[in-house]
Amino acid sequence: MGKIKKQKYTCLEDYPKHIQKEAFEILNEGKHVTYLKKTISQLHEGDEKAIELILLSIGSLFLDNGTPIHQQIKGGIGSGKTNLLQNTLKIVPERYIHEINNITPEYLYYKHNSLNKDYNIFILDNINPTEATISMLNVLLDNETQNKIFIESKGFELELPGKNLFFCIFNEENNIKIKTPIFLNYVTEDLDHKNNVNHDVKISHVLGWDINNTKVQHSYLVANTIFEKLIEKPIKVLNYWDIPFENEVLYNIKNYHNAILLTELTKALTFYHQKNREHNTIHKK
Repeated sequence: MGKIKKQKYTCLEDYPKHIQKEAFEILNEGKHVTYLKKTISQLHEGDEKAIELILLSIGSLFLDNGTPIHQQIKGGIGSGKTNLLQNTLKIVPERYIHEINNITPEYLYYKHNSLNKDYNIFILDNINPTEATISMLNVLLDNETQNKIFIESKGFELELPGKNLFFCIFNEENNIKIKTPIFLNYVTEDLDHKNNVNHDVKISHVLGWDINNTKVQHSYLVANTIFEKLIEKPIKVLNYWDIPFENEVLYNIKNYHNAILLTELTKALTFYHQKNREHNTIHKK
């Protein structure tokens, strides 16, 4: 396996033919979700439930009739929140991913021209928890108002392009109060897990077992190709409660107080299992 040349991919056809072939074989065998999780596990140990919930939120973004389910990744200092989120989101083509540490209206004004016109996933990490920041965060997390940001210094209203999904990382110590409904995703907090994450990070630096490692690069490139295939055509989930497979994560949150959230996560699960479902083609007039 030779070194993979770093380049930007804008669609499925841009990926190398042998990578496409491998990805399609995995999809046809119905092993793509397992492959995505195994790819992530190369760079982040454990947190299987948290990873699956992140995957479901990603799926909620890419459904035509889906509502993006924003998440707050919860955990103490050194619990691996950033490592978990960054390495999970790497399965999504990078043109959709944006890491930002500033959400002032002026920053978003200069940032919005580099955003994708269809879909965007934002990682909000180390945001300074000021009153103005929290106020803006509540606007961004509201799917009805996130495209209506008034830029006072410019004197006009900013519209963020496309559909947008936000992942927020805050330390427990900050005790930030978010008014807008957001799904709370908790990393594993036991001492053994924390030690394992820290150990893996140190080993990856010593051995070069990170995203620059050739084998890891290959796995993520195949994962990106799988994802490109999943979003190749617009998809709506109609009968989303008719799920012919078990899902432990969804089962465990059935009593969650927000029924809309549970509905959207269920639809997102169906997104990953498109091949298992009956398809109806809707012709646009």
